Amino acid sequence: MSEKEFHAAKIIRFGNAFYLMEVDDHNRHVGEIAKTLGASEAGCAAALCHDLGKIGNLERAFAGRKPRIARDYLQAYVDWIVKQAGLDKQLKGSTRQHFVLALLCRTRQERYMAVKTALSDISILDDRLQELIDLPVSPFPRHADGIPETVLGRSVKNDYLAQAGCPYELIDYAFELIRLHHSFRVDRIVEAASALEARLPNASAQQFVQDLHTLISADNVASGLYEKALSATNGTFSFGNPAQESFLLHDLEGAGKVEWLSSSGELRCCRMHLEWQASSCPKELYLDVTFHVVEVG
Repeated sequence: MSEKEFHAAKIIRFGNAFYLMEVDDHNRHVGEIAKTLGASEAGCAAALCHDLGKIGNLERAFAGRKPRIARDYLQAYVDWIVKQAGLDKQLKGSTRQHFVLALLCRTRQERYMAVKTALSDISILDDRLQELIDLPVSPFPRHADGIPETVLGRSVKNDYLAQAGCPYELIDYAFELIRLHHSFRVDRIVEAASALEARLPNASAQQFVQDLHTLISADNVASGLYEKALSATNGTFSFGNPAQESFLLHDLEGAGKVEWLSSSGELRCCRMHLEWQASSCPKELYLDVTFHVVEVG
């Protein structure tokens, strides 16, 4: 049996470190949120598998290195970005990591200042700096609509989705949810929903749109929760404010608490307790979260 590879769904900058969230863990979090929001069986299964494309459609430049642990994955990621930036020969040692960490700053102004600091030891013109701060940093090209049918030698439809509890007759329905979870083109969504309803006896176009909205909301909430937990003041935070967060298609505004459980080596574990007021009744959910931390020297 081959050794398991490490694959990240999220790469987060916090302080002077990279915090990586593994694909399996992020899929589980999104699946739990989607279930709490009332997704159908097929919708829940799609949520539990939605980011498999980040394994199956990873940038070839470092997918071939088959990283086993978070540190190896992060090093491959750093090498890929530095090469994309055309700085492979100029940046050495920890400067490479500092440069990539700077590119993960949220705002353009923050990126500019951080990249300028990270590259202070080399001569670089301001025009070149302006180009670098706009460098794409996602190693997951088309991980949604470009998801392959096979990931790590297993069928997404017949293995992953089936094991996630998807009814056999709705496997194609769930696969289409995965493919569209980053699509916001109404015409494309309506066309897919109508085609599934016409082709699959138990498929409903209305339910498909509802499941897709639920998946998009759950994915965006889960992604935001990681940074909120890391930066939580006194262990509490708010989430789901529609004025501050995009793509929330459910009423998800609420409060969260984070309890840090353990730290061991490069792992930091916490439990989040989420509460919000849905239209039907109050909702609550507990999420166990493991961060893989790579400090920058």
